[in-house]
Formats: sequence, structure tokens, C-alpha cells
Amino acid sequence: MKVEIKRNFTFTIPKEARKKLKPKDIVIVSIKKKSIEYSFVGFVRNDNRIYVRSSTRKTLNISKGNIVDIKIKKLEEILRSKIIIKENKIDLLSLIPKRSRKGFPIRIFHDSDRLIIYEDVKRGHSANPLIINRFVSLDFCKFLGLLQAEGEKGLNKMGGNALTFTNILFSLLKLVIDVIREIGIEDQLIVVRVLVPKGTHKKKVKKTIDKFYIITNLSTKKIRINSIDKFKTTFDKNEQKFKNIVIRNIAFTIKIERTLFNELVLNSIFLIRKFLVKKKSFNKTEKLIACNFLSGIVMGDGTIGIGVDKRNSRKFFIEIKDADIHNLRECQEIFNKLTFKTKLKIDEYPPRLLVRVNWNNLFFVALKNEMFLENLNQWNKLLTTIRNMKQFKQGAIYL
Repeated sequence: MKVEIKRNFTFTIPKEARKKLKPKDIVIVSIKKKSIEYSFVGFVRNDNRIYVRSSTRKTLNISKGNIVDIKIKKLEEILRSKIIIKENKIDLLSLIPKRSRKGFPIRIFHDSDRLIIYEDVKRGHSANPLIINRFVSLDFCKFLGLLQAEGEKGLNKMGGNALTFTNILFSLLKLVIDVIREIGIEDQLIVVRVLVPKGTHKKKVKKTIDKFYIITNLSTKKIRINSIDKFKTTFDKNEQKFKNIVIRNIAFTIKIERTLFNELVLNSIFLIRKFLVKKKSFNKTEKLIACNFLSGIVMGDGTIGIGVDKRNSRKFFIEIKDADIHNLRECQEIFNKLTFKTKLKIDEYPPRLLVRVNWNNLFFVALKNEMFLENLNQWNKLLTTIRNMKQFKQGAIYL
């Protein structure tokens, strides 16, 4: 079918194709200009027109008045799945929220194992649909735990969900970017911000950014450099006075500028945690989900502590701090189901969860958390604990 591209970069659907389509349908449009063909996900407007997106126009060099060949394939809407995990894969179809923060319904269409998600807004046409893979690996659970611990959640300028992740450790930055890619998000949508303390030498900044690109293999150059104060003021509760902390390390902030993606991630954190808390006990696969989720939390909010008991024996524990007591209580429940001994301290701010680690479940900490390899202070504490641990209690081993 041949159509003309109008002044506002839309085209009218030919009469022979309208019989099978109606307003608000989601379609795949294939446009051919000369010998080049390109496909995109389109939205049928109330006036029976489809808008040609800028990426398509740039690829095919389309301008107003062009006559092009098109093919239109209607996509079918799909219901949400009630099963979170299938064949050791997380089914994202079960985690997509029913409504956005603004209250608009979220509709889902599918093309093979790809999900097309869009917000059904009142004005009759949708914002850019989010296209993701339906199934992802269990690393997604580690990603969720990490974002619960380290992610900054809030509202963007348009009132939608905003989610960012900031860290100095390349292993964690790589994990976040790898999972984002596995979900199906293209590199072009990943925004990177570099936080550079004032006075940092330019050569160090360039060397650090180059290392970031080598480790993450990120193709986008959508990167912004922000200068930050070298000193951060914090209140020391032990000494009851404010202190200036010197910031020496360059940090990276990762952000996806897509509200629907952020809605999906925040809803997934809530549903995965709820799923694990409701279970009375875990089967093998559910145990893997729990270990990955808690591993992400430990990598983000966890610190290693070494104490001494009445017998002068060294005890190794993980400390997790979170201002949200509800989150800590649910984490405690999950740890308890994995036979860890825990203690919640809510009489101080921020509240903290202490997780006792014995010889057997030490593997959960040592092997699941690559952060210790980059943090020499934490790694040395871990090695000291292994050398001095006297009681090798029986328990499950989590690998």
C-alpha cells in the first residue's frame, strides 16, 4: 500500500486496511523507501492516522510529501501472567503494573516474546510505547535488590516515576547496565551522569570515564559531567556534632528516561518482595530468587561487621540500614526463611538489620557479592573473619 507523508509526519490509513483496525490499536508498521525498509511500533489515532516517529524518519530520510510503501500488522493485547517464574526465568508479564502513577491504564501487546507496553491516556494517543523482552534471567532479582538499596526514587518533571542509580563501583554499574540491556532497553535510552568532585585532575576524569566505557561496553555517548562539592557535611551521632567528609571518588549515575520503565521496576521490587514474604518456605528456584534479591540489597546497603561474644570468639555479621522499617522487616523475614539469624534494631536512626553469618552461609556473602573484591576494607574484614571463625555451625549452603 502506498501512502503520503503529511506535514505533521502522519499518514492516513488506507481504506482497505481500516476494516481490521480501530482507534487505539497498536500496530507494527513497515515502511519501504526505495530499497530500504524499516519497522516501528505505531498507534492508531482517532482520526485513522499513524504518526511516523523521528527514528524512522531519520533512518529512511523521510520528509513531508514523500510517497512510501507500507505494511501494517495489528498486534493482539495480552493479559498479565499470574506466574512470576517460568523455567528459571522471570516473566515480566506478571510484574507490569495495571495503572501508571497518573492513574491511566497500562495496556500490553505482544509480538512473539516481545512485550509492547503503553499508557492509555485520555487525549486519544499514547506516549512512546516501551518495548521489552518478556523473559529475563534471575540477575533481574539482584538488580531489583540493588535498586531498592541504592536507587533514588522520586518524581520527574512530568509527574512520572523517576529512578536513578549512583555508585562508584564498576562491577555494580556493569550489573545494572547488563540487566537493563537484557530487559530490552537500547543503549541510546541510557543516560549517564558523571559526578566529579571539584579540583579533580582532568586526566583522572578522562581515565575513569574511559575505564567505565571499556567495562560496561556502553555504545551511547549520552553522558553529562557534573562538578560537585569536595566536602559533604554529615552529623556524627556518637560525637554529637557535624563533620565534613572529603569526597575523593568519581561516581556515575545511571538513568533511564522512560516513565513506563521506571513504573515497571518499582512495581517489580514491590511484587518480588511480596512474593518472597508470603511464601512459608522456598523451593529450589524460589530460594535462588531470594538469594539474588537479598544479594542485591547486601551489595547496596550492606556493610560487614565483626564483633566479639562473651567467649571472646569473633562473630561475623552483615549490617543493613534503611529508613523504611517496613522494608527492613520484610528483608528480615526473607533472611529468616534462609536459616540466617537476624536482629532488627529500630531504636536508632536509621534503623538497621543485623544478619548473623556462620561458616556455611558465609558463601552467600563471599561468592554472591563482587563488591567485596573492589572494596579492600570490606574484603579484609571478610578474610579476617574466615581466619578467626571458631564455630562451624551446620546449615544450608547458598551458592
